[in-house]
Amino acid sequence: MPVFQKLNSYDDISVAAFYSEGFEDRRVRNARNIDGIEHFKLFTIKGSVSSSKREALFIITPNLFKKLYQFKPDVIFAEGAANIFNNLLFIFPFAKIFKIPIIWHTSGELENYPYKGLSKIYRKLVRQLELRSEIFLSYSSLGLRYAKNIGLNT
Repeated sequence: MPVFQKLNSYDDISVAAFYSEGFEDRRVRNARNIDGIEHFKLFTIKGSVSSSKREALFIITPNLFKKLYQFKPDVIFAEGAANIFNNLLFIFPFAKIFKIPIIWHTSGELENYPYKGLSKIYRKLVRQLELRSEIFLSYSSLGLRYAKNIGLNT
């Protein structure tokens, strides 16, 4: 969250975080300190599905589209693959309708991982969203290699 707090410190930038209830004991959890930015905790549906011998968590925030409409953002910073349902159902449709650019934040994709079944379908959906994002932002060399491999300008 420090990057958002820093951005929010500029007079001509206003940052807001829309977030869901996370999974406290898992990788999908919320930041501990969101002071200094406007933030909205949204109603959350949480669950999991098993595929390729592992459990995948999912989160859906049904009122996200409405909240984005009320806020009227100039740009959307979207959490990547871990937030697939919100991206598919609410964020990308909202951005398309209102011509809002999306910054896609991700670590990329595991190299040489044998995606099968639902995981393979999931990765294809994620890739389509990544390719439709205005900006692809990653924090690792793995993410950079992945972006190059799928044909993104880096």
